[in-house]
Amino acid sequence: MSGRHAAPGRGRLISETIRLVIYVVLIFIVLVGGAVLISNWLSNDVDTIPVAGTSTTTTSVATTTTTRATTTTTTQPTTTTTQATTTTTTQPTTTTTQATTTTTEPQPRPPEEVTVLVLNSTRRNGLAARITRELAALGYQMLEQDNYRPRLSTTALWYVPGFELEAEVLAAEFPDAEVGPFPGDDTAADIVIVLGASFSG
Repeated sequence: MSGRHAAPGRGRLISETIRLVIYVVLIFIVLVGGAVLISNWLSNDVDTIPVAGTSTTTTSVATTTTTRATTTTTTQPTTTTTQATTTTTTQPTTTTTQATTTTTEPQPRPPEEVTVLVLNSTRRNGLAARITRELAALGYQMLEQDNYRPRLSTTALWYVPGFELEAEVLAAEFPDAEVGPFPGDDTAADIVIVLGASFSG
């Protein structure tokens, strides 16, 4: 008994139809994907040329730029300068001033300010006159010479108050004289010299 079999022509037709559909779908997918890629590329790099009667849509792609702040820390070398401080300590200076007491010795008057009288108590004539001339040559103010009685054995050199120094100076000319204050009450001379027997000049 013979069975039923499908005609071979019909099966092949179905198989070819399916294969065609698959090819069409693949081609569509490729075309759509290519169109999307071309559209993106044109929107970024090519100016869109408007065509009359056609609305042009420009798609702007926002570009986000992320800027990272870079902090650069520069460390400067630190130079520490130490200045040497010199401390000068000034010690207080104590100056002790000692008071110097200067004692001024009284000076004798010059001969021009001293009046002298010469008296002769010896037997030698003219002795008083000669001594008077010699003292005048030294600058003394001489009074008129005279004689003196009684006779003295030693020369006497008398002075009035205030003329002690002048009498000591004049006594250098009469080494044998005894120097002392005037024994009388009054005299015109500051110094009186009485030549005695001891005078050898």
